[in-house]
Parts: sequence; C-alpha cells; structure tokens
Amino acid sequence: GVCCRPRNKPDGLFHRDYGKGEIQMTDKIPLARDEIKNYDILVTRPIFIKNIFDEVGSDLHYTMESIILETGNEWPKRPTVVQANMTNLNMHYKHPSFNKLCDIVIPYAEKMGSTPIKCRASDCWGVLYKKNDFSIAHAHWPNVWSWGYYVKVPQGSMPLVFPEGKEGNYYVFPQVGDLVIFPAWIKHEVPPSVCEEDRILVAGNLERIPHKDLPLPSVEEIKNVVQPYTKKGN
Repeated sequence: GVCCRPRNKPDGLFHRDYGKGEIQMTDKIPLARDEIKNYDILVTRPIFIKNIFDEVGSDLHYTMESIILETGNEWPKRPTVVQANMTNLNMHYKHPSFNKLCDIVIPYAEKMGSTPIKCRASDCWGVLYKKNDFSIAHAHWPNVWSWGYYVKVPQGSMPLVFPEGKEGNYYVFPQVGDLVIFPAWIKHEVPPSVCEEDRILVAGNLERIPHKDLPLPSVEEIKNVVQPYTKKGN
C-alpha cells in the first residue's frame, strides 16, 4: 500500500506525503480525541419531490385514506414529536395497501444518493393533522431515507419545512398525490395547522438491506457493472 506520512512544519501548513509528492492543507481545526464531539460539516442532501397519484391509483389512494380515518389515533397521549393523530408504525405489515405504497416508493429512493443502495421499509404509518396540530423539528435517524405521501391536502395547508438549510428554511407546499423523499437524518417540521379540514399523509422510513440479506447477482448483472481492465486483443 501507499505510505501516508503526516508531518507538521513551522510554516503552519499540514504536509502529507502520499509517495507522489506532498499535498499542503491548512491545519486550522484539529479534531478532539477520546470524546464524541459535534462538528459543522457542509454536505449537500438530496430531496426528491414528485406527484405519483397516477402511479398509485385512485383505488389504493382512497383505500389508505379510509384506513387512516378508521384507525384513528393509536397514540392517545401524543408522546411523539408529531402532535397529531397517528397510527402505529407497522401499517405496511397490517395492511396490503400500505405495503404496496412502500413498494412504489422504494425504487425512487434507491436511485438517490451518491451511491445507490438497496432498501426496505422499516416503518410506515398514517398521520392526520387537525386544526392546531403540528410536528416539532425532528429526524428519523438511524434510518437512511424518510418519505411522505400526501393523501389529503386542504387549501391553505401548512408546508413541510426543513429548518436547517444553508440558505434558510426550505419549504415543500405539498399537493394531493405528492411524494417527498429526504435523508432520514435531516430535521423537518410542520407548523400548526390553520385549516378546518384534515391534512392526511402516509409517512415511512427506509433502511439499507445488508449485503448478506441480498441474493447473489447473476453473471449478466455483474457484466453490466464490472468493466474489464483490458480490451479484447490486447
């Protein structure tokens, strides 16, 4: 392997020798050892918004709406950061319609990020916001992706807000049938509702499928990914 030798020099620069000459970097922020410490790191985060009502279909769409209304609030004391009516988090196990929606969402999520990964549903639930209901800024770590599918959106509904944008708050003003997918570790919130009508959505989390749980790729799939190092005839 290549030997990597960091050295400090009097000029205040950090010198690292990779065997092919030195690379100089300013050494301004040494990281702490032997403790867990938070650092501000600039990263870009993909957020995907698409209306998939036609793909979901009206039957599946309104079936889920009916189930959410019939199920009602399964968290009577509202102990979560979502101060609205919520079903339990296992709707994709209890109802085929919710599982079907997860199957529609997953392929979109698997194309996001710098390195595509295979995903599966870890949680799926229904949310019903009444007037004055809201959600506190929160994230869904340790999942990979979080998503929401908007079933009912009254006129004047509050947006989905990402409060930690580099340029300020990022807003999504959803429409019926919209799908929003975002990294599960970024904070999001919903301001208090001012509508008399209910705002209804299906929400979910996706986790990475470990390689040990995936089937082995076929020869053809490997050929499509792995390029030979030498060309024929060489």
